Amino acid sequence: MRLFRHPVVLTALFLGISIPATSQESDESSPAPTAPDPTIDLVTGPPLVLSVARQYLKNFLTDETALAPFKMEDGTVRDLESVFTIGTVEGPYAVFWDPISCRLLGALDLKAPAKKAATEESTADDAETDTSPYAMLAAGAVPFAGSIGAYGEPEYFGFRMVNGKPAFLYTQGSLVVEERLWLDNGGDELKQMFTIRDPKSNVSISLPEDWKARAESSVGEWKENVLSVPKEEAAEFIITYQLDATKIEPAESK
Repeated sequence: MRLFRHPVVLTALFLGISIPATSQESDESSPAPTAPDPTIDLVTGPPLVLSVARQYLKNFLTDETALAPFKMEDGTVRDLESVFTIGTVEGPYAVFWDPISCRLLGALDLKAPAKKAATEESTADDAETDTSPYAMLAAGAVPFAGSIGAYGEPEYFGFRMVNGKPAFLYTQGSLVVEERLWLDNGGDELKQMFTIRDPKSNVSISLPEDWKARAESSVGEWKENVLSVPKEEAAEFIITYQLDATKIEPAESK
């Protein structure tokens, strides 16, 4: 499997240790159901060939709640160990998924200008234009924290490739989840498919507030940044994120 590389990521984030991602962590007792894959009809244009790698990265999260799983006893924050990096050869974004917190950490704009180092000559105007290269960055509690039965912290179960797409398997309380990620529409869209095995009740997913404007779901109802999915539809559903901010539709037109 080809290892994902990009000079912006290498210089800004990577510490130089790369572990190719394989599907060897997959287990025959995978919690994912064997229902037919509905994603073929949801792909926009030719499917993109994904590059997937496991990387050791500097921790780029900034939100205190999202950082909690990485806090050590002395208060310092651990770097990201064996985080999954997903991209395409020519795509403008790279996506990160972490097996420690079992969540999507964010999406990096590979074409964003490099962040300027702070100097004594820096001005307030410089600070205003010094924007983050991340189109999306995790914040708040893990997505299923508000769901019935999702007690405790999520526990990583394994990883496999399904039709060229990485699928992450984990549990949180009584929830058994497969989360599949891929890039679509020339790499400008991120698809996040959740498969919940035998859901006993409705499922709630909380997104960071600034992700909501980018997000559309195949099922369920939104209340601000919280998606509620009836248990009858929770067996499989997809959230689509528009990564290119210039293509985000105004809320009233959705």
